[in-house]
Amino acid sequence: MKKGTVKIIEKKPYMSDYEQVLVLLYRPLIKDSSFMLYHLLHSFVNRTSTAEQLIKYSGLSEKRFEAARQTLEEFRLLKTYIKAGGREYVFEIIPPLSAYNFLKDNTFGRLMVAQLGSKTYDLLKLHFLFEDDEKEGMVEITKPFDSARLQNWNEEQEAMMSILRPNEPKQESGFDFESFLEGMDRIFPPRYRTKSNLDLIASLASIYGITPIEMKKYVNRSTNPHTHEFIPATLERIVHGSLKKPIQTMDDPYQMAPMHFFQSRQSAPIAKADENLIMNLSTNYGFSNEVVNILIEYTLEATNQKFQRAYVEKVASTWNRLKIKTRQEAVQYIESQKTNSYTSRKEVNQSLPEWYSKQESTPPDEELLAKALALQKKA
Repeated sequence: MKKGTVKIIEKKPYMSDYEQVLVLLYRPLIKDSSFMLYHLLHSFVNRTSTAEQLIKYSGLSEKRFEAARQTLEEFRLLKTYIKAGGREYVFEIIPPLSAYNFLKDNTFGRLMVAQLGSKTYDLLKLHFLFEDDEKEGMVEITKPFDSARLQNWNEEQEAMMSILRPNEPKQESGFDFESFLEGMDRIFPPRYRTKSNLDLIASLASIYGITPIEMKKYVNRSTNPHTHEFIPATLERIVHGSLKKPIQTMDDPYQMAPMHFFQSRQSAPIAKADENLIMNLSTNYGFSNEVVNILIEYTLEATNQKFQRAYVEKVASTWNRLKIKTRQEAVQYIESQKTNSYTSRKEVNQSLPEWYSKQESTPPDEELLAKALALQKKA
């Protein structure tokens, strides 16, 4: 990069949601110098500086500054434009991808697994436009992503990636946003209506059986009264508290909200661990409410009502690989498992030798039986 003036602009206003994505997902891959440079450039938004001044403020050498800038370009966090003559630049800061889109991205997702491992990828998965006039007459010189970063990617990692990658989200949530957003411009202004926030609201409404009118109240209580900032974590906590309300029964219980369906199967409140697991079935696996409810019933019966996380996730992964999407498909799978189980037991019985069935049974020794029962009572 030659010496000259640099004007810094941003594609979209910086949102508080971006920070955790940058810290947890981007930073491990782009390293500290690029992470720091991204925030430094944000301090100069809509201002003009010089290349020398930016390098000085960064505390980096010219060579390291250039490398950090190009890394931001590779990770689609920055676009660089140069005017004819090479003395005027525009740095356009690009907002980070949402957590879902980052992990789903064919390049970034693989790089995450390659550098941090599948376990970290899985933990992170669960944790969680306009053209500017300043670019007119300029040619984009942004460095594209260097595919050499994935030169060691192998078939085993590719197979693991196909399992780890998040499922496609539902195209239609079924939630009545029109009724929910009516009269909410002051309480829930457009700047907070990001895809992640709207997805969260729709997901919570579906899983917990919340109406648009009730959700308005919950979102209002989730907004900081001093800063007027919407806090997603607060909404989740408030929605969790709504489980204390009486459950409305339905003619078809499988059409109930999954939390209500699970709660109807027990007299005690839902444990937080069970609640998180049910949320996981809907959000990470993308199952419909009916499929989630059938899976809940199936696993409870199979584990003597214990709802063990390892077993539930094993069943969910199997259904996901089999692309079970509807209630009918889930029921057909369960029936096929019962048929296979019966056939297996029948084959075992048929494989016993002929002499086994001809053996005469010997009556038990009454004295020994009495002693055994007495010892059992003492134990």
